Amino acid sequence: GNLADEIRIELEKRLAELLDFKIETFTRPPPAPSPFGITQSFSKEMSIEEFVGFPYKQILSYVLAFINGYSFDEVTSLSGAQKNKLKNIMQSSLETNQTIPKLADRINADLFDGKDLALASVIARTETVRAVNHGFLNSYEDRGVKRVKWITVEDQRTDDVCLELDGKVFDIAD
Repeated sequence: GNLADEIRIELEKRLAELLDFKIETFTRPPPAPSPFGITQSFSKEMSIEEFVGFPYKQILSYVLAFINGYSFDEVTSLSGAQKNKLKNIMQSSLETNQTIPKLADRINADLFDGKDLALASVIARTETVRAVNHGFLNSYEDRGVKRVKWITVEDQRTDDVCLELDGKVFDIAD
């Protein structure tokens, strides 16, 4: 195995121990050839499922429920009307498992008149990860999971906040 396989296996073991259920219920796609496969996902056409690394459709109803109730206030560069458009774009993209570049193109076209693909790409990645993570947390809560452990995979994009959170255990309600 390569480094990505080793990291994935260790993360799956830790998560399975913490959650006390078999991670195999989420069949993972083959790992990307890079040591940190996620960096490659920014430059090639990957579906949302490939981007997040597991068949998120198993929790899609939770993801869509999060999007439906989310105000997108974290996206401070958008107006209220743009946030409403983003909500609709995100819902349809997640339902159809669009690629991240296609989602970014749509955000760029619909919100920025085709003038800011860089910002649209950041929004596409960040908000997809946010929605899927919240979907997961909500599905865990429904299954009675009480606590989760933050595990940070370090690469060139890892920030100080994530490094500081690595290994910390949180009540799921937090």
